[in-house]
Amino acid sequence: MANSIRKLFMAIDIIYDKEKSAIGKQISTTRDELRKKKTLDSVDQRVIRPAEMNHIINEGKVNTNRFEFHIYTRVYNLLENSRIYASESEKNKRLKDDLIDAETWSKDRLNLIKNTGLARLITPIGETLSALVAKFNNAPAAPGAIRIWAQQQAGVATSPASGRTAATAAATV
Repeated sequence: MANSIRKLFMAIDIIYDKEKSAIGKQISTTRDELRKKKTLDSVDQRVIRPAEMNHIINEGKVNTNRFEFHIYTRVYNLLENSRIYASESEKNKRLKDDLIDAETWSKDRLNLIKNTGLARLITPIGETLSALVAKFNNAPAAPGAIRIWAQQQAGVATSPASGRTAATAAATV
């Protein structure tokens, strides 16, 4: 299992914005050492959570196997919390990776919109709004809405919550 997790860790293209952070440096160091030497020698104890210190460090010596698993756990948690990203992942990637940069948008906006294939983007906004207004106006009314509207037009007070007239509400109490 350890070998499988290591292969997965090595295969993921991890992107982190704060490369100067202790965890970012340790991820890079861990990957480099595992790639070159197949073992982990450099350990930055600052990345170990205080609650896990006793499990990873014994008599002042770091158990590198446990530390390696600790790094895997930290990477997983950082991915889940969107603090680091995997470049080829739909779930764990930065939003800006999906966005079109401003320069490209300003140069080729019409082609980009056309290529989406989305009718609402391709159709001019005036046509979309007209279609929605027509759909709204032609929609059947809710069952009691016409009766309530008629009562309001006649000047009969209705309860907003139930739609009952004041006289009907008083009679049922």
